Amino acid sequence: MLPSTVRQTSQGSLDRFNSLLTASPDMVFRLSRDGIILDFHPTTDTGSSLSTKELVGTRIQNLFPHEKTNQIKSLIHQALGTGKLQLCKAPIQINGQTNHIEARYIPCSESEVIVIVCDVT
Repeated sequence: MLPSTVRQTSQGSLDRFNSLLTASPDMVFRLSRDGIILDFHPTTDTGSSLSTKELVGTRIQNLFPHEKTNQIKSLIHQALGTGKLQLCKAPIQINGQTNHIEARYIPCSESEVIVIVCDVT
């Protein structure tokens, strides 16, 4: 068991990290190698209808068309294979309006990536 001072320091770091995520205007996902959403933090945009409870455990192929799913899986595998950030810029339709996003795929272990999605419209 960890000493209480180490646990308190770790919890403080985790709390600060969660505060940083909450303040971010970007969506953050943690995805498995095979495209399962392991964690999700929605954008601070109050118009977002995405919910963490609804998305965690969901496969990306249940959310996106086949072509987009293949692109996302390819980017996951490239990030994991190279160990380097992969960048994707794409237009998407949100509520009948075309927005432009930038998604950064960052390897965080041998089998998981962090994906940060930013609206660059």
